Amino acid sequence: MSPPDPISGRSGRRPRPAEPFDPDLDPSDPAQPHAAGTPAPPWSWRQRARPDTLASVAIGGAVGAGARDWISTAWPAGPAAFPWATLWINLSGGFLLGLGLVLIIERLRPGRHLRPLFATGFCGGFTTFSTLAVQSDLLVHRGRLGLALAYLAGSTVAGLGATVLGMAIARLSPTRSWT
Repeated sequence: MSPPDPISGRSGRRPRPAEPFDPDLDPSDPAQPHAAGTPAPPWSWRQRARPDTLASVAIGGAVGAGARDWISTAWPAGPAAFPWATLWINLSGGFLLGLGLVLIIERLRPGRHLRPLFATGFCGGFTTFSTLAVQSDLLVHRGRLGLALAYLAGSTVAGLGATVLGMAIARLSPTRSWT
């Protein structure tokens, strides 16, 4: 008898659909490890929560969160002032995410640790939606509704623009052939 399924709690084997090794990539993507004709490995929690991948995310997250803390401490916002530090953290993080993911996925040799280290770890730890929400709420409670709405809308639109700009700049770099 197999151990209980971690999601349903039921014992016994139930077939799982095959997922690609890298679930963020399209199964037909050449960067997909099994795209060359080998079958996709069966989905398992072991592949999704590998200790080495989790360590990559943790290391990247620690560095990203440390950088964010350093910037926000060096550039604090007053009680009812515009939170410039968080805005620039999120915009630069979006730019770096767009730039880095295109370079990692489209320009570098595929690997298992670089993308989780950089995108999920560093950029996830560096950027901060929760601080954006808290600072917006504080602005509303201090009677600065217009500023809070401008901050939310501006962060969203400018963040998307920064990400697209980073992707466009990365695509200007020469491609490599790994044959």
